Amino acid sequence: RQEQALRPDQSAAVMGDEKLWTSGREISLQHGYFEEVPYANSNSLQYEDGFLYYRNEGLYLCRANVETGETEQVAAVAVGTYMAVGGYIYYSKLGDSAHNLYRAEQDGSGETLVIGDPCGDFRVLEDRIYYIHMHTQNLMEYSMVTGETKTIYDGWTSCFDVSADRKVYYGMASYT
Repeated sequence: RQEQALRPDQSAAVMGDEKLWTSGREISLQHGYFEEVPYANSNSLQYEDGFLYYRNEGLYLCRANVETGETEQVAAVAVGTYMAVGGYIYYSKLGDSAHNLYRAEQDGSGETLVIGDPCGDFRVLEDRIYYIHMHTQNLMEYSMVTGETKTIYDGWTSCFDVSADRKVYYGMASYT
């Protein structure tokens, strides 16, 4: 199975070939059963390191331990887009008019500002963050190693995704 960058706001999350969470259900892919679970009824599910991350009704970032079912809130503020990847959670804050991108440990501790640019849609892949600049709609690449940002496409970007080998696919549009 080919690895791919996780997408923010996906309505289903998969744990390898074992389980799937979607539409309020935990589904066993190997044994064919399903169980109703309230936290799976979210439009923002991601699986990472034994936890299912989701936004609750108040749009606070939470996580559920997939073994025990215990849930906890991991962000003190409502979040917009987020990604749980590489041992961290990356997110924008709904109340932040600057639309900066933040990073914290998986349990929500140790929050730091990662990108002080207005980030729209974003993907995290290894040591890079790809994002659409909210004001210019340009497609950007940020290096977490050097702290440098470069423009990948300087036109209006409507959508994008990044493959595991860092090929960037994006939609171009004009705004009139």
